Amino acid sequence: MQKNLTIEWQHIGKNISTTCVRCNATGITLLQVIEDLKPELMKNDVHIAFKETVLSNDQLPESNRIIINGKALEDYLKNARVIQTPCQSCACIVNNETAECRAIEISDELYESIPAEIIHNVLIRIIRGDESSSDSKGSCCCQ
Repeated sequence: MQKNLTIEWQHIGKNISTTCVRCNATGITLLQVIEDLKPELMKNDVHIAFKETVLSNDQLPESNRIIINGKALEDYLKNARVIQTPCQSCACIVNNETAECRAIEISDELYESIPAEIIHNVLIRIIRGDESSSDSKGSCCCQ
């Protein structure tokens, strides 16, 4: 029986080429991880529905967010929290002198763009039906 996996990437800017530097890096990484997981998706009969959502400038605190099956990526990770850090790229986009963009802190590591390893490990657990087991960096316990 085919399973569906919905992935939404949210960012400010008109598209991937006009978003902030860190959102751009997250988006490119996310698309590459999805591409790399195609064999695993086929093996597990999982269909991905990908959606890119361009946010308005007043939604900046929500930018650079990946939502998987209605749940933010960081909610799948232990010891993860969302923080806002200064981002000159966002400041240019929203026409302010300063702005803060969304980042994730996992244990003591700060990620202003989301690394492939974290995205991959969360998605692989979901694809394999094991959303409950993760370590502090989102690694799969069985890899």
